[in-house]
Amino acid sequence: MKDSVSVYHMESVSLSETKPTFGIDKIRLHTNQFHVRELDLNKGWQANLGTLKADHLPNVWHITGEGEPLDQAKWYNNLNGVHVDLSSRGMSVHYNPSTLDHSFNLTNDLERSWEKVKRQLDDLGIQWNEDGARITRTDLTKQKVMEHPSYVYTHAMGLVKGKRMGHKTYGSNAVEISNGQRALVCYDKTLQLREQKGVMNAPDNLLRMEARWTSSKAIGALHTGLHLTNVGELVKASTAHLEDCYNKFLTNHIFRTEGEQLQLDLVKEKDTLRYYMDKHERGAFNQWLASLGISVLVSKFGADLALLESFLQDVGYSRVQVWRLIGQVREAITNYNHAQQLRGDVCPLVHLETLQGTFTSNLHT
Repeated sequence: MKDSVSVYHMESVSLSETKPTFGIDKIRLHTNQFHVRELDLNKGWQANLGTLKADHLPNVWHITGEGEPLDQAKWYNNLNGVHVDLSSRGMSVHYNPSTLDHSFNLTNDLERSWEKVKRQLDDLGIQWNEDGARITRTDLTKQKVMEHPSYVYTHAMGLVKGKRMGHKTYGSNAVEISNGQRALVCYDKTLQLREQKGVMNAPDNLLRMEARWTSSKAIGALHTGLHLTNVGELVKASTAHLEDCYNKFLTNHIFRTEGEQLQLDLVKEKDTLRYYMDKHERGAFNQWLASLGISVLVSKFGADLALLESFLQDVGYSRVQVWRLIGQVREAITNYNHAQQLRGDVCPLVHLETLQGTFTSNLHT
């Protein structure tokens, strides 16, 4: 009979060989059209009084069905995994369809979780216009047990500069690339579960990549969002459609294959290469490449080198010369990666390619 350590090791290996899974991680709604029949404190309601001044006069922003005036800054309820906020600005509801079913597995069944949310709101005595509720945040997620520790991949994601997403923050084995309306978060789900939620049965090296749309405008956008306008459309949307939106977001805005890619000031770099071309009659490219380094070159131009091709043409190289130089760079990259592996170190660019291949592959059609 195998001991528990051997069994766990076999389970970990088998998990790392499985495909990534896709699901919906968070939904947030907002409406100004609601009515509270009663505010039963025995059902978990709590008040946030806000900052009160000496001359403060209560502002009654709602009257319940039992005639109780609500003048606190906010009332909130966090029971059963459904988070409800009531204030003069309206009602906000957010929940995690996946967490309602499991502590870390992902789900695509939005209708089942949506029924749970509606039952919870009804139990809290809230009447509201379901069709008129706006979606103000949606998180689409893929996760996979990876071969290496998660920090290897979050470090690699630090090389990425998103398209029109200039804000980057780092956490404990996590990196977020964002702007005011969209974000990509790559993080160690195993670590988060253990440290923040006390969940100890998640597999090691469980990595998540979350695509977040954080405004109604971003969610409804035709080309960059989910082109959905209300929660009814979201609940009925096919998994294939949602995953397609997720994949396009990662491909076009994170792992970019066209236009300006990763981090590069093309103007300054072109001037630098032209300097070497003026100084060296022959071998200018090799001199420039030596000054830049293979790792930096690929991190700036991208692993597919499509941007490098147009870059070389812009500075004056012929099509034949570009073809020869690109071939030279590809050989240099292969040699560099092989040398890194012999040293027991893998270039972050290799992990970046792994992430792209893993998290942008189609799971649903």
